[in-house]
Amino acid sequence: MDVVTKNSTPSLREIDQRSGPTPGHSRTPIIIVLLMGAFLPPLDFYIVNLALPAIGNGLRTTGGQLQLIVSCYA
Repeated sequence: MDVVTKNSTPSLREIDQRSGPTPGHSRTPIIIVLLMGAFLPPLDFYIVNLALPAIGNGLRTTGGQLQLIVSCYA
């Protein structure tokens, strides 16, 4: 006499079927946030590079010190 017991842990297929997108919710805001997070660091680095002459004049730094500022920022 074999006793078949149901495992209480759902299979991956059952989880996938239950965890689909809920009606009325879009993934677009999530994608926008992720893309902005990927876009902002290069933009910040670009802004620092544009501001280097003003930083150099304001702090009276040499070229090597400006390179150190960029390296520390990155």
